[in-house]
Amino acid sequence: MLKPLVNIRFSLPALCLLGLFATSCATRTVHPGFESNEYIRGFRKHFVNREVKVYHTTLADVNYTTRRDTLEALLSGQGLNGVLAYGKTDVPPIYEYYLLVNPKRRKLDLSGYPRVWDTVLRGRRVMFAGRGLGADPFPESDFRQITRSLQVGKGYPEELNPIADLVLRYSESAKFLQAYTEIAAYPVKDDLEKDFRQQMELTYLCMLGENALHRKVLGEREARYPRRPEETRALHERGLAGREEVIGALLSRTGGQQVVMFNENHFMPWHRILVTELLPGLKKQGFQYLALEALLGDSLLNAGAVPDLRSGFYTREQHFYRLLRTAQALGFEFVSYDAWEGDRELLQARNLYRKTLGKDPDARVVVLAGLEHIYERAGDSQSRMAQHFATLYGIDPLTISQTDLAHYRHEMGSELVLVPSDSLERSRWQRVDLHVVNNLGWGYPPGDFRYSNTSGQPLQLALYNTDGWLSDYGYLGDIPEFSALLLPGEAFSVALPEGEYRFLLFDGRGEVVRNVPALEQVRR
Repeated sequence: MLKPLVNIRFSLPALCLLGLFATSCATRTVHPGFESNEYIRGFRKHFVNREVKVYHTTLADVNYTTRRDTLEALLSGQGLNGVLAYGKTDVPPIYEYYLLVNPKRRKLDLSGYPRVWDTVLRGRRVMFAGRGLGADPFPESDFRQITRSLQVGKGYPEELNPIADLVLRYSESAKFLQAYTEIAAYPVKDDLEKDFRQQMELTYLCMLGENALHRKVLGEREARYPRRPEETRALHERGLAGREEVIGALLSRTGGQQVVMFNENHFMPWHRILVTELLPGLKKQGFQYLALEALLGDSLLNAGAVPDLRSGFYTREQHFYRLLRTAQALGFEFVSYDAWEGDRELLQARNLYRKTLGKDPDARVVVLAGLEHIYERAGDSQSRMAQHFATLYGIDPLTISQTDLAHYRHEMGSELVLVPSDSLERSRWQRVDLHVVNNLGWGYPPGDFRYSNTSGQPLQLALYNTDGWLSDYGYLGDIPEFSALLLPGEAFSVALPEGEYRFLLFDGRGEVVRNVPALEQVRR
């Protein structure tokens, strides 16, 4: 009978100490801060760890492993430790990379990784190790972009705002419901970011036509603006009310002007509808230029091209699209004049003049700008585009605001109310010549096309004119002529114009649920 060579007995405290010693000596393959990782999807992917204070970006096609046990299994036998993140592309070229923070160098085996970047930043060793998978390489340009975006410790971006990046990701897409869904779900950290998110929610909701969600979010936003009883009375007593009456009065004021400037709120499409209705009368008066802040370029449209998703960020909205098509049919020349570097207001004024009156002294120009850009008198320390324009070139534009008094529109009892600024007492209303309180409807009368959402999930309905399409996928670059958000149980109906139309449905993930000729739905 064999006897044990050694008979060792450990007390409970000794066993505990032994366990602690073993744990402390073990090399952690996954970093202790792994659970604090955030993976934010935008035009790029943002990797953020606010606890470890590490940040970098990748291309949008990188997917991350988010479970510790999955990553630990993946790292088994890999010769890596201190791994804070693991990402892998989901489209070719297929490659993977690891982010290591304060790894134990003596226990690393990097022999299988042709892409390695090793640095010490603010007392922390940070490494990237990557490789192509299968026959695919890991492009040097991709690896360089990842490593150059790294920020650690004190350089960590406290003002990170991936919502703007997320908006950029959808800037040339007509999948408005998908964009809204992702933006609305983004967690905001402060009031400033919350305000920007709400603006972007409204921007994409308005691209989905008249809908209950847009009314709800806009109502929440406008609740912050006080409606003064004395101003409500003044608008009723001194304003001209009625759709035809206001349009006629506006045209009587524009007749003798060389430059007329309207403004809009970018998530209130009814402001564009009014300008569209005025265009035929303005054209008869001799106006030939239509300058649009929202337009990214003008040469293609002036050559007769149909507006598409690349024409501008806001021009994807169906009523803006209709404004562009109306202007083309009337023979207006488009002018894009916005500027994003330097003094934006000053450069807008210079661009506007250079592309119109600077080359054609007899030009007559209609301008549609955003919000405060048409102010002729600064309400703060900053001079606006219209003020610069008048000062630099000696031309006093007729300025018409649709935004300053927009929150009074439900109290007017009329689709349109026109009031001169000098009939209102508060100085803040004196920065333009005229105010229009615009409450035009922006839906459509019912027609032969009808669809009811019985799917149990929100859907985006889109109707495209297929002229020029080479396949059923022509929608990928086009703006839908009609777009609607349909919550479960809601219906949409419209009279289709002449031409061939395609009927598409998108879900909240951007997946195409239906793509059929619109006539199939008309016949049902």
